[in-house]
Amino acid sequence: MADIEVGGRFGRHKANADVLEGRLAGRRTGLPVPRTLMDGIAGPVAGALPLQVLMRHGATGLSVSDDEALDAMAVAFPTLKLVLEPAGAASLAAVLARKTKLDGKTVVLVASGGNVDPSGVQQALART
Repeated sequence: MADIEVGGRFGRHKANADVLEGRLAGRRTGLPVPRTLMDGIAGPVAGALPLQVLMRHGATGLSVSDDEALDAMAVAFPTLKLVLEPAGAASLAAVLARKTKLDGKTVVLVASGGNVDPSGVQQALART
């Protein structure tokens, strides 16, 4: 049976390290909310329950920029036939930008959300 790493990595906006800082401190911490296209993952404080789950599984964050999220959205549309919002593209962005070593591994990620307006989709698709 293959080894399975649960929740090993998650995408987050590079300017917002509240989840990672909270994990390292063993508690919830707050930061100013950054200006980002990834507003769905840019909250000021990590939720208590999500932080607890991440800590239990030893998860760590992989920071992605708005540009990397837009690049992931641009890849997802024609190849996966998915319309992703910037925050929902963060995990795919981390994989595409090779933020961690994945050679020889089977990778499963969550890419979600269609909470993006047409101009956001156009901005992403113009990158291709």
